[in-house]
Amino acid sequence: MFTKNENLRKLNLSNNVLRQFQPNLLHQTRLEILDLSFNSIVGFSRHTCSQFSKIKRSNCNFTVDITGNEGFECSCDNLYVLNFLRKRPEIFKDVSNFHCQLAKGSRLSYSRLAEFLPLFGVQCLAADTSVFVLVTFFLLTGGLAVFSLYHYKRWQWKYLYYMGRKRLHIGSTFIHCRSVAHAFVTYDQENRKLRRIMRLQIFPRLHQMGISTVFGEVDFCGAAQGLGSSIASAVASTGKTLVFLSKNIFQEFYRQTEVNMAIMHELYFRSPVLVPVLILDFEALPVLRKKWTENNQPIQLNSVVEENFEHPGQRMPTATRHPRGNTALTRKGNHRRAQQFQNFPRFMDLVSHFPPEISVFLQGQVHRCLVYTGDRELFWSQLRETILE
Repeated sequence: MFTKNENLRKLNLSNNVLRQFQPNLLHQTRLEILDLSFNSIVGFSRHTCSQFSKIKRSNCNFTVDITGNEGFECSCDNLYVLNFLRKRPEIFKDVSNFHCQLAKGSRLSYSRLAEFLPLFGVQCLAADTSVFVLVTFFLLTGGLAVFSLYHYKRWQWKYLYYMGRKRLHIGSTFIHCRSVAHAFVTYDQENRKLRRIMRLQIFPRLHQMGISTVFGEVDFCGAAQGLGSSIASAVASTGKTLVFLSKNIFQEFYRQTEVNMAIMHELYFRSPVLVPVLILDFEALPVLRKKWTENNQPIQLNSVVEENFEHPGQRMPTATRHPRGNTALTRKGNHRRAQQFQNFPRFMDLVSHFPPEISVFLQGQVHRCLVYTGDRELFWSQLRETILE
């Protein structure tokens, strides 16, 4: 509006109802009088105050008349303007007659600005700090709530996401519902001893029994789709997920993904899917080795608990009720095992170091755990029965 009026010397905007004044006056270097009197101006922006200062430096005769603006506010929003009025009174005409309106309705004269502004500035700073603290608190609380919800529901959401992609055929992922193998096998692939046991004992016996397997380390190599989709597909398209429990198995994120997907698949279809296998070092169980050598009898879960973990003077508890039934023994059918014991120290100690969601699930399903202590026919018959049931 004023860009091409560089020779303008007087601008009279008095007796209007202007509430704000924010034009671009940088080109008005010859402007001497800016009359804004008797309007309804409530304040100026920092940019406008900066323009007033620049024009004043270019033209020492420049003045601004703001008398009669009864609605000028003494608020925190105008704190910069009030300090500008006090520091640069030469810019404003009859500045001694200036009054501003306080929040409570009283009026403050220019003569009292010097003593009023320091305390008022502290109050504004305190108010801004309070607002900042409240906003930060609510943002952090909301962020923590969202993060907690995500942490609690993340595996369920991932499972539903992959299953949803299967049903909606989103992208290149397609999770087959038909069974492609009897079992999906997972274990700590960084454990060399366990890898050797799996390669020389477990897999040959499984294939010998006619049990087909999906093995992530081999079958997922070079997968075009993501590993998460491959894992979900493997869990959904196999009958059971066979997990060989060891101390460091869940240090690898994808082992967590495999077991949690199996847990979610089991909860979703209400049918046993996860088959936990606890691997005990047979050479570290001299009592059991002696018993096996002398009697040539299969090792039972009961004997593992009673003979190796019972403390002197402490009697191991007898069979307890199954957590999902009213009988003293675990029900026959899916995943039937030996009698359940509340005190299974080695299993509980191992499980306690697992991620919380997996630990809680396995502690409630201790009766389903198979115990591997060597190449025993009892173990293989139980495993085959569990996988093929």
